[in-house]
Amino acid sequence: MTQLNGLNNQGMESQQQSSGQRSPFWGTERLPALFAGLVMVTVFVAVVSCSRKSSEPSQIASIAPATPMPAPVPAVAPIVPTPRATKKAKKHRPTNATYLNGEYGVSITYPRKYGLKLGDEAQLTWPGFGPVPMDFVKPGGTTLAAIEVPANLYPDTDFASAFVNLSVNHAMTSEECAQFAFPQAGEDTSATAKVKVGALEFNEIESINGKSPKQADARYYHVFQNAACYEFALGLGTSGETDSTTQVDREKVFNGLEKILATVKIKTVELPGTEAPVAATATTPTAQ
Repeated sequence: MTQLNGLNNQGMESQQQSSGQRSPFWGTERLPALFAGLVMVTVFVAVVSCSRKSSEPSQIASIAPATPMPAPVPAVAPIVPTPRATKKAKKHRPTNATYLNGEYGVSITYPRKYGLKLGDEAQLTWPGFGPVPMDFVKPGGTTLAAIEVPANLYPDTDFASAFVNLSVNHAMTSEECAQFAFPQAGEDTSATAKVKVGALEFNEIESINGKSPKQADARYYHVFQNAACYEFALGLGTSGETDSTTQVDREKVFNGLEKILATVKIKTVELPGTEAPVAATATTPTAQ
């Protein structure tokens, strides 16, 4: 028995020695230390990896060159396109002017380059023949206006003057308005005629004073309106100088004056302080 127990003990010891020889590292007493080492290694690896991840952006940021900040752009007001200045249409001055007398309701249009005279200045004078007369058969006429043709309109001719004269006499009847004071008997005259110029019908007569080539030639036109006699005198005066000039075309001058006469308009108005005169009638003696 004693020998058997010894053999068993020897066997167990030999087994323990053999097992200790076979696994000297994985011993029971070393397991806690081994586990602790594994834990430390795991923690170390985790810390190293985290530190690498956290250090990489900073390293990259430190390596990357600093980007300059853009300078602030100053605020610029929006550019509003300036509208083009529209060209103003040139205002052309009218070539004609109009004389209007509201009291007598008469108007007449004439070229603007002609001269207009009113009041006392309208009392024109023939060159070398004296004042231009009115041709009413009764006194009481008033000259309202005169339109004068420029002296340089007919150069290198014996043209001296030309005009259109406007006068009114409200102390006459329509029958008297159709008559003329002159030319008188024995003078070179043209017969009285009825003519229509523009919108009006006139009684016309021509009166020539002087001998050719120096003459004062006037054509008078009468029309009865507003209980008054309106007279328009178209005149042409020649100088008689023939040495270095030619005679002016008389018909051309009068045609131009008649164009002015054709613009005459007379409105119906009541003339202040005027009564329509009554024509005188012959009385027949009563038989006794």
